[in-house]
Amino acid sequence: AIKRALGGDGIAGRIYDLAEGAGVPVALRDLGMEESDIDRAVALALANAYANPRPLEPHLLRRLIANAWAGVRPDHSTYTD
Repeated sequence: AIKRALGGDGIAGRIYDLAEGAGVPVALRDLGMEESDIDRAVALALANAYANPRPLEPHLLRRLIANAWAGVRPDHSTYTD
């Protein structure tokens, strides 16, 4: 339903755009996370993995969290090599 409402693929980017347009913080650093906590967040996510459609790859997860920390708009390249 969300995918349809937001127009298909690229949902994460569209949600980011909505949040940014509303003045909501879009970077984890703006919520108080320190850059030095990125590796710890990766380790915690890997240690507490949940049902996922594909296995978590540490380098991709680190890229995703580092980008979220910096407030980079998500796109498909965030999650693939």
